Amino acid sequence: MVNPPWPLDWQRAWYRAREHVRVNGPVHGGDNLAGVPRRLERWLRHQITHYRELHEGQRQLLADLGLGHQEVERFHAWPGRRRPAADGLAAARAYLARHGHLAVSWPTTAADGFALGRWLAAQRVRRHTSGHLTRLGRTLTGLDAWWNPPWSVQWQRMWWAARYRLAGLPEGCQWWPGAPETERSMTWLRRQRARRILLHPGQQQLLDALPQHTGAQTPALTASGRREVSDQAWALICPLMPRQQSAGGRWRDHRLLIDGIAHTARTDTPWRDLPAHYRPWQTCYRRYTRWLADGTLHQITALTLPTTDHEWQIAVARRLHRGS
Repeated sequence: MVNPPWPLDWQRAWYRAREHVRVNGPVHGGDNLAGVPRRLERWLRHQITHYRELHEGQRQLLADLGLGHQEVERFHAWPGRRRPAADGLAAARAYLARHGHLAVSWPTTAADGFALGRWLAAQRVRRHTSGHLTRLGRTLTGLDAWWNPPWSVQWQRMWWAARYRLAGLPEGCQWWPGAPETERSMTWLRRQRARRILLHPGQQQLLDALPQHTGAQTPALTASGRREVSDQAWALICPLMPRQQSAGGRWRDHRLLIDGIAHTARTDTPWRDLPAHYRPWQTCYRRYTRWLADGTLHQITALTLPTTDHEWQIAVARRLHRGS
């Protein structure tokens, strides 16, 4: 076609596609364009995405390649098809606007069902295998400089949680699903600062950039009288507790240790990091293993407790399920 009513660049791309078809046969949308060279695949995906906007003559030319209306429909129905990069960027921008970062976990999906976590993971893999920053990678870096850190994404997500717990969420942002609460974030931060010398220099710089935690921001962290288990919950739990085996033992010791177990489960921290008022941690851990073995903890997690105790109760049940 000498003078088409669409851009000449489109026509030149079509001629390249036609040469591929002459050698390899028609393209198929039903197999997600399998076997098509990467450059041609990107062009064909763009035509499929904007198929309704094409001129009738362009659609006919695509049909000559094998990509008619039915193949376009089959492409859209293909269960594992990749969506255009523009969809991924749109989902990334929306997530960033809502939560303030792109340290996204694998299962995360966008509002329209787009697998954002899986898509970002694929971009990270592509970045590592290519050895250089792709154009798409540069765009993502412009959105969040730490979308692809040289350490685990989980570490980066905890850093964002610590930052926002200390400085507050940016205006218009909200906590992401599964975001750690203040105490867990601060416990994580203390551990990272304690092992700072072992961290990557970039991680050290990020830790240094965080506001200092004075303790005034979360007074419950250092209050020695803090109770994980409410009085109402303890009234239900107390009858389940086994009799003390050591002379001089007192029931309040049981409650203190239940508090320590609940704290460790809720904050998902090692036993050695128990706050001072629960220590020694070895005693708490030994009591945990004993009550795990005799079924006491399973009975506690099966109780119907007040709403204020649901968080630690669910955390203990989860820990029992893991067997840790």
